[in-house]
Amino acid sequence: MPSRTPTLREPEQFVHALLGARDMAAAADAAIRHLKSAHGCSRVRLAWNGSADRPAADWLCHPATELDEEGRQLCAAALAAKAGIEVQQGGESAQLLASDAGTWAVLLWHRPDKPKLEADGTAWQQAMDCLRLRCRSMLDSERLKLDVERLAAA
Repeated sequence: MPSRTPTLREPEQFVHALLGARDMAAAADAAIRHLKSAHGCSRVRLAWNGSADRPAADWLCHPATELDEEGRQLCAAALAAKAGIEVQQGGESAQLLASDAGTWAVLLWHRPDKPKLEADGTAWQQAMDCLRLRCRSMLDSERLKLDVERLAAA
C-alpha cells in the first residue's frame, strides 16, 4: 500500500509559511497569498518600522510600491488605535498587528465582500492572531539585533 503525504489545508500552509519567513517581507508574502486566496482580500500590504530610530518617512512596506499617502494615513489611524482593532477609511481597512518601543507592524487590505468577512469570522481571527504573533516575534528579533549591534559598536 503506497503511503500518501498528507496535503496541508490553507490555514496550515499559512502557518508554515509564516514560521518559515526569515524577514517581514517574507511574512508579508505569506499574508498576501493567504488573505487573497482564503478571504478574498485585495491590495494586501504590510507596513512596518523595525527601528525606533527610523523616521516616519522611512516606513517599510511590502509590496514596496504600495504605500501611498492614503495608505500612510490609514496606517497612522491604525497606529492610533489599539492592537487588533480594524480601522477603515473608504474601502480600505488596516489593523495594528504589533507595537513595542517604537517598532510596529500594520496590515492594510481592501475587502469588497464585507458579508464574507463576517462569515469567515473565526478563520479570519485565527489568521490575524498568527500574523500578529509572527510580526511581534520578528520585530522583537530586529530590536534585539539592533541592540547587540549598538553594544558591539560602543
